[in-house]
Amino acid sequence: MNRVAIVAGVRTPVGKKGRAYRDVHPVDLLAASVTGALSASGIDPRRVDQVLMGATGQAGGQAQNIGRNAWLAAGLPYEVPAATMDVQCPSSHMATHIGAGAIRTGE
Repeated sequence: MNRVAIVAGVRTPVGKKGRAYRDVHPVDLLAASVTGALSASGIDPRRVDQVLMGATGQAGGQAQNIGRNAWLAAGLPYEVPAATMDVQCPSSHMATHIGAGAIRTGE
């Protein structure tokens, strides 16, 4: 069984609807978190096998797999698949749990 370690953690800032981040598309906001996590961890994006992200309340233009769109918006490799979990409050926890399980079992 493989060992799993969290090497970086980031999240988007939280703001009130229609206020500070009203002119920033959610995909771009999440893309900044992706590049921040990669920078903090020192991981080469070409070594990433899969991306799992948690996001709650996707709507409109962000509703089509925001994790994948953010990965691509950050200019990262097209070949890397990505999925978005939306289970409301524990979305990021669920993405982390599923990812850790996949690593542990060698998926």
